[in-house]
Amino acid sequence: MDTAPMFDHEKLDVRGRSWTAPWPVPSAMWYRSSIGPPSASTPPSRVADMQLHPRPGGRRHRRAVLWVGIVLAAAVCGVVREASVKARRRSENRRILQEAAVRVGVDPSLLLAVAEAESGFDACARSARGAVGLLQVLPDTGAEMAASLRLREWDLCDPRDNGIIGAEYLRTLLRRYRRDVHLALAAYHAGPGRADEWLVRGRGLPGPELVERFAPPATRAYVFGVVRSWEGSAVTAGVAERSGARFLARSPLR
Repeated sequence: MDTAPMFDHEKLDVRGRSWTAPWPVPSAMWYRSSIGPPSASTPPSRVADMQLHPRPGGRRHRRAVLWVGIVLAAAVCGVVREASVKARRRSENRRILQEAAVRVGVDPSLLLAVAEAESGFDACARSARGAVGLLQVLPDTGAEMAASLRLREWDLCDPRDNGIIGAEYLRTLLRRYRRDVHLALAAYHAGPGRADEWLVRGRGLPGPELVERFAPPATRAYVFGVVRSWEGSAVTAGVAERSGARFLARSPLR
C-alpha cells in the first residue's frame, strides 16, 4: 500500500500547474481531504479536487503584512494626536473662561457649566440661529455687550472675546432677575423676552417652578442640566452643598 511522505518536496501537478513546496511542511497542512493527503497512486483528477492550500508566506505576504501594520500604526498615532490637541484646546478654553468670569464678576463654575452645555468648549461652534463660539453668543447680543464693556475691536470666534462678552451677558441677566440662576439661564437659552413673560404669568413663583411650569422642554432640560453641573462642581470643590430643588446658597455673582 502506497503512503504519502511525511514531508512533501516533490512537484505535484494540480489542475495542470506544477508546484513545489518551498519548505518541508507536513502534508496534512497542504491538503484538505476526507481521506488524507494524496499518495503516489492518487489519480491527478482526485488530487485536483483536494484543493491545494499552501501556508501563507513569501516576500509578497510579508510585505503586505508590514504595510498593514504601518497603516494601522499611523491611524492610531493620528487619533491619539488629534485627541491630545483637543484636550489641550479644551483646557486652554476653560482657563480663558475662568479668567473672563473673574474679570466680570461671575462665578467661574457657573460660566464653565454654561459653556459646556452651549458648545462643549468648542470655540468654533455655530448654531442654526447664528450663535457663535464658546458661549454661543448672537451677533446682536455681542455688539450690545461689547459696547457695555467698551470693546473697540472684538470677534466672537476668538475665545477670549467670546468668553468676556458671554460672561458679561450672563452677569447682566443675573442682575436683571435678581440673582435667580434658573430664570437667568432660561433667559440665556430662550431670550429675556420669553423669560419676562413667564415671570408675569407666574408672579410670585420661584425660578425653578417658573421654568418647570412655563418653559419649553428644550429650555427646561438646558436650565436644570446647567444647574446640576454647577451644583456638582460646587460639591466637588467643597464650596457648598445642594439644597433640594433650589439652587446653591452661594451667589452666582462675585
